[in-house]
Amino acid sequence: MMKRTYLLILWAAGLLLTAACTNDSDMVGMEISLPDDYSNTRSAGVYDGEWTVNKQVVDTARLEVFYELKLRLPEDYLTRLCFPDKSGAESPQHKGTPMEARLLKSGYTQQMELYSFLTMMKDSGGKTLYGAGYYYVTIADTDYRIDLLCSESGNSIFRLDTLLWTIAIPVSGFLIVNTATNEEREQPLATPVTIYYNAKQRIR
Repeated sequence: MMKRTYLLILWAAGLLLTAACTNDSDMVGMEISLPDDYSNTRSAGVYDGEWTVNKQVVDTARLEVFYELKLRLPEDYLTRLCFPDKSGAESPQHKGTPMEARLLKSGYTQQMELYSFLTMMKDSGGKTLYGAGYYYVTIADTDYRIDLLCSESGNSIFRLDTLLWTIAIPVSGFLIVNTATNEEREQPLATPVTIYYNAKQRIR
């Protein structure tokens, strides 16, 4: 636990250093949820923000943080990774449903509060995979839930200087579930990718 907290602090410190050198950060639009015993209301609210990959904006989204994290993922970008061969009549149609996740406090510094979150866990060949987000698509009249598979949980920080959220999800593949039959299959990524969300402003 101490090692994980230390790694989270290193990650968060790196984000702060990057933000100090550039005007734009490597994150985009998501929504968040808080534990029942969470008493710090500075972070609760509704935010506008951006999803980024490799410092390129791929989507915008609204983040809500009250008693749970709620956020729409960058569906177009993720679907191109998950279904690279689908086009025409089989092009995925997105539902636009935000993910929901519970935040678990991992640590803090004088500059930030650190959190992790999960939406599922799965055993795959003796290895535990973590779900850190999901969304829904329809392909040829069939509905699917797409879970983001990760080697670790999703991470988020609430910065005490800007009073804004930053979220990181390290995606190593997808779990594709037919919602009618519950049939599922894994779709690994040849190269893992991390998607980021940066809240740009609090709107309420």
